[in-house]
Amino acid sequence: MLRWLLPAETRLIASLLIFASLLILLLWLPVMSQAKIDLSGAIRNDAVLIGTEGEPQFNNIVENKLILQRKAEDWKFYSDVRFYLYTGDAVGAIHTQKTGTSESPTDLSLDADYFLAKVLRVFVRWYTDSGDFTLGKTYVSFGNLGVFNPFEIDSSINVSDLSYTKDGLVALSYDLPLGDLSGLRVYVSPEAQDSEVSAGTGIFTNLSGFDVGMVANRAGRDDNIAGVYFKGDLELGVQGSYAYHFNDQAQDSYSEATLGLDYSFFEGEWLLGTQVYYNGNEGRGDRPVAPTDANTNTLNAFAQLDYAGFTDTYYLYGNLVHAPHEFFRFQLDAFVNLEDYSSLIVHTLAWVLSDGLNLSLQWMIPTGVGDTQYSREVLGKYIVLLRAEAKL
Repeated sequence: MLRWLLPAETRLIASLLIFASLLILLLWLPVMSQAKIDLSGAIRNDAVLIGTEGEPQFNNIVENKLILQRKAEDWKFYSDVRFYLYTGDAVGAIHTQKTGTSESPTDLSLDADYFLAKVLRVFVRWYTDSGDFTLGKTYVSFGNLGVFNPFEIDSSINVSDLSYTKDGLVALSYDLPLGDLSGLRVYVSPEAQDSEVSAGTGIFTNLSGFDVGMVANRAGRDDNIAGVYFKGDLELGVQGSYAYHFNDQAQDSYSEATLGLDYSFFEGEWLLGTQVYYNGNEGRGDRPVAPTDANTNTLNAFAQLDYAGFTDTYYLYGNLVHAPHEFFRFQLDAFVNLEDYSSLIVHTLAWVLSDGLNLSLQWMIPTGVGDTQYSREVLGKYIVLLRAEAKL
C-alpha cells in the first residue's frame, strides 16, 4: 500500500496523469508482446453524508479499479489495482492522525485531499494435470463465504458493499480437484505475525446434497484453528460452521460458530436470510470509543463506516432482498449485537441505468447509544451514501 498527501491544487492533475499513463501502458503492452491482454475495471464515486451532533460531515470517495488479465492455455496472470481519491471533512482528520498536527474543525474543508493506491491482487496461476498452483498476492479462502466466516483469512467487513473484493495475501497456494464436487486446497504465506510463516489446508466434498469441509490453519505464533463447515438445501437453505482456536501449547482456546438460514419466495423475487454468530473470545479486537473531544474525533464516524468489529459474544444478521427484475433491487441488512442490543440498519436501493452504469442509494441508521457497539455517538445519527459506478 502506498499513501501520500497531495496539495489541493494538484490532486486532479495527478489523478488524471496516473490514470492516463496506466491506460497508455496497458494499451501498449499487447502490441509489443503480441499477446492477448484483457483490460477491465470500473470507476466508482461514493458521496457520503454523516449526521453528527454538530454540523453534518460530507465526504467523497472516488475509486478507479483496473483489472489486467493475460490468459493462456496453461497459465494466467491477474492483477487488480485500485486508486482512491478522498475529499471532504474527514481528510483533515486523516492528516491530523498521520502527522500529529493539531487542527480544529474549521480547518477541515472540502479543498483538502487524500490520495491512496493499493494492489488488491497480483498473481500468476499455473494449470497442470496435478492441480493448480498460484503465486503472488492472491485471495485465500476456506469455509462458507459470507458476513460471518471463522475461517476467513481477511475477516474485514465492508458494510456499504458486502460483496466488495477483499485484500489479498502474499502466498503460494495449491488446488487439487478430487472429483466434480471435491477438492483440496493448501497454502503457505510469509505474511504472518511475529515474523513466522502462516500455512493452512482445507478439504471439501459433497455428501447427500450438502457441501461439507474441514479446515486446519496456522495464522502465526499461538494462533491456530481447526474446524468444519457445511452448506445445503432442506427446503430452506442452511449453512453452519464451527472453529476451534488454540495456542501452541493447546491451553488457551476458544470456539467460534455460525448458523444461517435463507429462503427465496415469489418465484425468486424475494430472498430472506438470517445468521447467528457466536464468538467465544469476547473482547477480541478494539471497540470503537465514543468521541469526547470534537477537535480530535472528527474522523470517527467516517472511519467506522466500514470496519470489522464483531468483538462481543453473540450477533444476529438479517437480510431481505427484493429484485422484481434485473434493473432494480431493494435490500435491507441488519447487524445486531445481542449483548448490548445495539444495531446497524442498512437500506439500499439500486438501479441499473444502462449496460455497465449503476446507481445506488443507501441510508444507514445506528440504534445504540453511549459506549454500545453501534452507537449513534460514534457512527453518527445517520449515514447516507449515493454511489455511481461505471464499468469499463
